[in-house]
Amino acid sequence: AGIASRADELGFKVERFVVGTNGVTLGRLDTILHTRGIQGLILLPAVGFPDLGELSWHRYTAVYADYFIDHPPLHCVCSDHYRSMVALLRELHARGYRRPGLFMEIALDERLQFRWEGAFLALQKYLPDITQIPALQVREVTREQFTAWFKKYNPDVVMGHFPIAMEWMRAAGAKLPKTHGFVCLNSLRTEGDCASVDLRSGLLGARAAELVIGQLLHNEFGVPEQPSLTTIPAKLIDGPTLRPAPAGRSDK
Repeated sequence: AGIASRADELGFKVERFVVGTNGVTLGRLDTILHTRGIQGLILLPAVGFPDLGELSWHRYTAVYADYFIDHPPLHCVCSDHYRSMVALLRELHARGYRRPGLFMEIALDERLQFRWEGAFLALQKYLPDITQIPALQVREVTREQFTAWFKKYNPDVVMGHFPIAMEWMRAAGAKLPKTHGFVCLNSLRTEGDCASVDLRSGLLGARAAELVIGQLLHNEFGVPEQPSLTTIPAKLIDGPTLRPAPAGRSDK
C-alpha cells in the first residue's frame, strides 16, 4: 500500500507480479516486463535468499524492500532492526525491566544478518543493572523449548515474533503485565492484544517507491556498482502487556 500510494502521488502506476504462481517463472516475468515496457522494480521480502539473476538487469532499475541479497546485489530499503532493538531495550529499561529475554527462530534473524540478536547482546552489556539472559535461538520455536527456557531464566519481559508465547508464559505462572511483560517484534503478527514493534512497512514502501522512481528519472539501469542501504527505525506500539511508561513521558 505504501508503494502504490507514493508512486501514484509521483505519477506512476504499480503492478504486482508473484513469481511461482500461474506459471510465472523468472524467464516469463522477464518477457512480460520487457513487453509492457516496465523498467522500475521493487522487490518485496521473500523467504530465504532468492536468486533473481536470470532477469535481464541491463533493462531494469530496482531496489529491494529487504536487507542485502546478493543475486543480484541491489540498493535496499528496510527497517533498522538493530537501532530498533536498542531503542526498545532502553525503553523497557526505563520502565523498570531488568531481565529482558529474547526468543527467535534462527531463520528470522539470519536473513537480517543477526541484527536483532546483535543489538540484544550489546545492550545487555551496557545497560545498568541488567541480568544477562541467553537468547533462545532455535530452528523452530516450540512450547516445550520456550517453557523450559522461560522457567530456567525467568525473564521479566520477553521479546519475540510469536504472540502465542503469552499463552505459554501464563501457563508457566506469569501474570501480564503485573509480573512479566511481553513485546511482539512485528505488529503485523498481532491483533492489538499486546505491545508490539511497528516496522513501518508503509513508510518503507513509500521510500522504496521514491528511490526507484528517482533511479528511473536519472536513467540508472542495471546492477549498481556499489549497493546502498536505506533504513527506517521502527516504533513501539504500547499495549496491555507492558508496565506504563514513567510519569511525565510521552515519547517512546
